[in-house]
Amino acid sequence: MTDHTFPLAPLRRFDPNGIVGDVERNDLQAFILALAAAFNDLKGLIIWQGMLHEWKSPKAAAITGHNGQYTGLEIQTTRLVLAQLHELLVLIATFETEARGAEITAILSHAVPQTRREWRELVDVATDKGGGRDRALTSMLRRIRHTAAYHYYQPKALVKGFRRHFYETAKGPHNEVAYASTGTNMERTRFYFADAAYSALLQELGESVGTEQFSRRVRRLADTASQTIAFIVSRYIAASEK
Repeated sequence: MTDHTFPLAPLRRFDPNGIVGDVERNDLQAFILALAAAFNDLKGLIIWQGMLHEWKSPKAAAITGHNGQYTGLEIQTTRLVLAQLHELLVLIATFETEARGAEITAILSHAVPQTRREWRELVDVATDKGGGRDRALTSMLRRIRHTAAYHYYQPKALVKGFRRHFYETAKGPHNEVAYASTGTNMERTRFYFADAAYSALLQELGESVGTEQFSRRVRRLADTASQTIAFIVSRYIAASEK
């Protein structure tokens, strides 16, 4: 029988006043709380991706409703992860003073050199102090956030993706016709042509900066962010208990 218990460390109990006080404004506390929220959201999407992979069909190339929904959900998690990274970089840029400040520097003094270096690199990317590749990365994440993750009320880019998939790509079983499952409830219904539009849009955006290179940098950014944030917030909690 499969064990569905999440593999988490034991619960710790601590005074919430050590995270955010009940009266005075404190930008460092607000930054730490927002970092913790961003970590949880990013982790949730990664868990979702892992659970989704259990549904992958051994015949993933076949045109079926199951494969269409699997692909659509996979595209959705990718869109949301990229948007989440953009939001995290905006958070760090907004609180640059705290991100580079004495308190977090003191916390990172207990980290291995690689963690300290990765945090500096993450802050540099967020605050546009990296090189041209970093600026291209943040610009692309911003574009994806605004055109492929949210803003349904601005479907111009989505329409472009739809036209690319159905009218500009070589014809094959995947785009000779549009597909949908029109059931009697949400569970039995899906509009696969909308997933296809998002897929084509992401492909076009990726090609503009080099799809493989962009994917590698995003994966590294996500890994760096999750590890450094976990360290900073955990050590901040430990310091508040003293």
